[in-house]
Amino acid sequence: EELTVDNMDISRHQFDDDSSSSSKKNRISYVTIIGAISSVTILIGMITFLKSAATSGSQVATSTSSSKFQNLRSPLIQDITDVDGSSKWRFTFKRLGYSPLPFFSDNDDDKLLTYKFLEDYDFVIEPSADMRIHSYFAGSNNSSDLTYYKYTICSSDSECQNGAYKISESMESSTVVNFACEPQRTTFSFDIYRVEEDTETDTESTTKVMSGSGICLYVRREIRSLSSDDLDAFLDASHALWEYDDEKGQSKFGLDFHTNSYLLKFHQFNAAQRDSDHVHDGNGFLLQHVKFTNIFEKSIQSVDSSVNIPYWDFTIDSALGNNKPYMSFVFTESVYGTISMPVSYNRGFVYANDPVESAAIPNGRWQQLQAEFNTELESLKYGYGYMRA
Repeated sequence: EELTVDNMDISRHQFDDDSSSSSKKNRISYVTIIGAISSVTILIGMITFLKSAATSGSQVATSTSSSKFQNLRSPLIQDITDVDGSSKWRFTFKRLGYSPLPFFSDNDDDKLLTYKFLEDYDFVIEPSADMRIHSYFAGSNNSSDLTYYKYTICSSDSECQNGAYKISESMESSTVVNFACEPQRTTFSFDIYRVEEDTETDTESTTKVMSGSGICLYVRREIRSLSSDDLDAFLDASHALWEYDDEKGQSKFGLDFHTNSYLLKFHQFNAAQRDSDHVHDGNGFLLQHVKFTNIFEKSIQSVDSSVNIPYWDFTIDSALGNNKPYMSFVFTESVYGTISMPVSYNRGFVYANDPVESAAIPNGRWQQLQAEFNTELESLKYGYGYMRA
């Protein structure tokens, strides 16, 4: 899992938005759209990883013993010893449906890939996501069934939420918190209290046992590791870029929203100039694609602030023997749709063998998607008139 912080500042290239679009129309180009989605998906795997590294602060591999690892943490991660001295507790938060982030785990490995800027924090709160407290427990659990924990978590935006947590030999349960926080800017304070019930007097005694702090960040996960709900949320938010034009989308979702057509024009204007491909040639490749990815990510987050772009580790496909694109998880009906096969896999789609329609995306959210015809960038009308994907 890669942590990502605030999106980089976007200074958009200018292109002619005022050109006449009265004659704009769509023509079907299924081969082009397959190439478009393939290219964008491949870029997700590489660019989002590079973006995470560029924007997440220092990422260093350190050799850290388990004792030093514990000493790096602030009070929330310090041990709590039960009244009988036999058990120890440590706490962090995790997103519902996932394991705790490895950085905050009870890790006894000698080496740890770490994020230096997180060393002062005990947990991450992901924006607009259901989060649940998680404990690391060592030793025998002699806690009474009448003992549980209450906690209060407050954001630097002055929003506080309360929760409860209980663990026994057979059960772990806790309430859920959810903050619409701002990545890298919103921080959190956390207090947890031990509550012991006395059934004879019908009273409770409450003892504060620790405090800690956290920060709001998006967490970038490999696409296969997303829960089914989170994968659907990401894909639904992405598809909204095809459902709305800029005017309606920005009216509904805000000024960060931009359509697929906007992104196509951005790509066409910067990649299809006759003097040079300013997106793919030379030193501009990485930065232009980080910028492109940022615009896309800000757009989908305007639709659903709980999502971000996952990365695609295509080496997993290789390890599984899925060494052809159409075999990958990303090209399944539940993700980007399956890939139809040409008559000759080696030659690909050619007019001599394959009708254009046979290259259409046959299922999923982008089923039968049509490529857009270029009607606005007058000097760049080649590639059979279609927008370069």
